[in-house]
Amino acid sequence: MNYSKILDNDSSLKRYIEMILSTFSSVISHNDYYNFRCPICGDSKKSKSKKRGYIIMSRKPWMFFCHNCFYKAPVTVWMKEYYPVYFRDYIKEILRPNKTVQKQVKNPVIKPKSEINIEEKENTKFFVPITKGSTELFEKAINLCVSRMIPETVWKKWFVAVDGVYKNRLIIPFFDDKNKIYYFQGRSLYDYMIPKYLSRKGNHNNIYHYYTVDKSKPIIILEGPIDSEFVKNSIAMTGVKLQDNRLKDFPNKYFLIDNDSTPDTQKKKIELLISGEYVFCWKWFINDFKLPKREKWDINDVCIYLNKSEYCFDELQKYFTNSIYDKIYFI
Repeated sequence: MNYSKILDNDSSLKRYIEMILSTFSSVISHNDYYNFRCPICGDSKKSKSKKRGYIIMSRKPWMFFCHNCFYKAPVTVWMKEYYPVYFRDYIKEILRPNKTVQKQVKNPVIKPKSEINIEEKENTKFFVPITKGSTELFEKAINLCVSRMIPETVWKKWFVAVDGVYKNRLIIPFFDDKNKIYYFQGRSLYDYMIPKYLSRKGNHNNIYHYYTVDKSKPIIILEGPIDSEFVKNSIAMTGVKLQDNRLKDFPNKYFLIDNDSTPDTQKKKIELLISGEYVFCWKWFINDFKLPKREKWDINDVCIYLNKSEYCFDELQKYFTNSIYDKIYFI
């Protein structure tokens, strides 16, 4: 089958492309193209703000190309080569007999529960408890946990994917109040793997520690699960979005977003300030603790550098601000 000629203007293709792009850290969307950091070559090593990967929808077939590594291919070929699971689901969908009916549906179609379970079983059957493996991959996973000072009581409940979609990733499970796994995120164990994080597919609650925090007390919101292990009574949203309705479940919240200079991060912090939310000011914190200049700091980095096991709200409270006049410290 010539995949490059499959209905490139089909809304199904666009939806699957957007599902893939939702795993990227930053995407610029226009009517006829998407722009992002190239997931094949990793884009610029000197600047994290450069985006030289494109999907062009003004041509037929739709094309993917990168100005850095010069990879060029029809977008369906790119999907098949680098995102085979999404590509397989896309092909299944467009070849269904009732495809013409599905095209009229504007909102994304969520797979029936039984179909989601079948796909998850196919992927999760390769998840092996981190303490049960003896290969170099498991050694690498344990070394990562130890080097990041993650408590042993925490990482011993994690897994390693030995094959499938999440192959060579550390699997971080999210537990509910009954100690059942309701979500998981895979972190790459090798630097060359793109994307770095790959989360469970589907419409699920992606908030880490959602069921274990005390909502009557101040809640500190972080970006990643690992960071959340170093702050008492905290959650991680695996992508902080102010519009998320679940944030209403935490009336007394404080945002501790990583310290980096990317435009998207700066914009996110300013938007939170404008909305009246409390945001962590890294400049004050770094100055008080005389931390060295780095391209990026997160709370896990701080704990490693200062040899500290965790922070509580009382220690961090003075570094949060909700004053729009303090935005000068976030630029």
